Amino acid sequence: MKELYFYVGKHYLRFFVILFGALILFFVGFDYMQNAKNLANSANIHLLYLVFQTFYAMDVLMPLSLIFAFIATSLYLIRSNALVALYALGFSKRSVLKVYVLFSLILTLLYIGLHATPFAYSYERASSIKHYGNLKNSTEQLFFKYDSGEKRYYIYMGYLSLLEQKAYDLRLFEVKDEKLTVLLQADEASYDVERWKIPKAGLIHTPNSLDDKRSSIKLEEKESIYVLEGFRPSILDKVYEARINFSIIDAIYAIKLLSSQGVNTQKIQSALSAMLFYPFFSIFTIIFLFKYVPLSSRQANLPFFTFASILGSLLLWGILFSFVKLTLSGTLSFQIGIILPVVLIAFASTFRRKQMLV
Repeated sequence: MKELYFYVGKHYLRFFVILFGALILFFVGFDYMQNAKNLANSANIHLLYLVFQTFYAMDVLMPLSLIFAFIATSLYLIRSNALVALYALGFSKRSVLKVYVLFSLILTLLYIGLHATPFAYSYERASSIKHYGNLKNSTEQLFFKYDSGEKRYYIYMGYLSLLEQKAYDLRLFEVKDEKLTVLLQADEASYDVERWKIPKAGLIHTPNSLDDKRSSIKLEEKESIYVLEGFRPSILDKVYEARINFSIIDAIYAIKLLSSQGVNTQKIQSALSAMLFYPFFSIFTIIFLFKYVPLSSRQANLPFFTFASILGSLLLWGILFSFVKLTLSGTLSFQIGIILPVVLIAFASTFRRKQMLV
């Protein structure tokens, strides 16, 4: 059994690397020819754009490359009569299929794991370089509400720099029992382990009652104040610019925090579902196509099998990719646009597998 995994897995990985690399080169090369004239006249800018665009190409093309590698490996085994030899040695169709499923599953899990890293923001950074000529990663004029126990805060940030993880021109309004109690003003605040640290701030304490002549407005200055525990810079950016690019960690963090604040997290859930469920369609497609792999070139029309497999895979990938985009835009719910299609493909592949495997 080890020999089977080594032999088939070696060829599958070889074809995957070749096809994956070729698709990336085509994707990035074609895009670069279109957009090179729009980039700043700097070698560093061009290099950064190519790097981030390559990461984005990996994000888009990896599920499709897994399917193409399966098709290429199957054709190689058929033309070399290795597939017939494997069956003659006593290996079942189930055993051969397990090799494809195991290696594609490992690669899929690595692919999903990449989305827990800054890899998930590659398209955003490539677009920033193309449109702004640099890695612009900031947000301006944010205003939001934050509930903390009995108190409610209204926060205004004039400028939020995600690269520095700092907010500038900060205003914080503390409200308790529907009354404004404290107004905080600071030039800057920095994100410091789950909360925001303000080095120096001016505070205005409002009187308890306007009718009480003994109470008055109090002014004071404080240093090292901590506010907004739990709000991360990347979450703020995605929420207030309505972007759909999240890493898995940021998406989970944002859903937990924003749900407690009563904020609609439908788009964030859609982004998380796309990262966790959509990649598995390639594995189910491989299982489905395996049923139609002929034993030898004498029993079937290999050109037709190749053409039908590639065309069918491209159509399926295109439809699913469109569903993902519609879901991320809010047109479809993630249950219908992402989870349901993957479940249907899984059901179809499982039904076919029960019919054919021995």
